[in-house]
Amino acid sequence: MTLKKCSVAIFFIIALTISLAFFLSPVPSQTITQAVREKTPGQFVKLAHGVTHYQLQGDSNHPLAVMIHGFSDPYYVWDKNYHYLVKSGFRVLRYDLFGRGFSDRPNIKYDASLYSLQLHHLLLTLHIKPHNATVAY
Repeated sequence: MTLKKCSVAIFFIIALTISLAFFLSPVPSQTITQAVREKTPGQFVKLAHGVTHYQLQGDSNHPLAVMIHGFSDPYYVWDKNYHYLVKSGFRVLRYDLFGRGFSDRPNIKYDASLYSLQLHHLLLTLHIKPHNATVAY
């Protein structure tokens, strides 16, 4: 498969995953407090629509893999894959979508646009150029 076809396939899969997340899952109403965050592994960053919980490991000179969970489980669903990829020499980013895990639950419309903006803002804030990333869903 050519690089162009792979890129199109990856984009389609990401769009489908985000769409399914929006249409199939209610957003939990649990409030994530500072006390909860202090006991939680990973890092937190304030983005335009709220705080995002993430984990980033690996050498910044190595290829980047971005792992986005599906509609029901937070980022821990990637535990085995995450640690394997880090040990294999990748720089790996995984994060909780808004409304999931330890990320905020903003009172806004949860749709593909929100999740795309969340990823975009997260990559910008972490000084990661999106064209250098491989995304897993």
